[in-house]
Amino acid sequence: MMSYRHQVRIVSDILLAVKEGHEDGVGVAQLMRKANISYTRLIKILNELISVGLVEEIRDERSRRYRITYLGLEYLAEYERFSTFARNFGLEI
Repeated sequence: MMSYRHQVRIVSDILLAVKEGHEDGVGVAQLMRKANISYTRLIKILNELISVGLVEEIRDERSRRYRITYLGLEYLAEYERFSTFARNFGLEI
């Protein structure tokens, strides 16, 4: 049976992909591959993550790159903590 990811899991996948990227930031194409998400959905979620301060956008003349913020790192740590807690009770997030 195929299992679909919930929004919280998708956000954590995107943040993890941004975190694992280069310190100068990571581009959209790489994020799409690593987070396994379409361009349209990725851009929408990235804009939300930027607006709440979990990701920062770095622009230059030719590209946009994304870098995780301290708040984004905190979110990932808490997500992992909760995910472990849920798995210990047999729940899937």
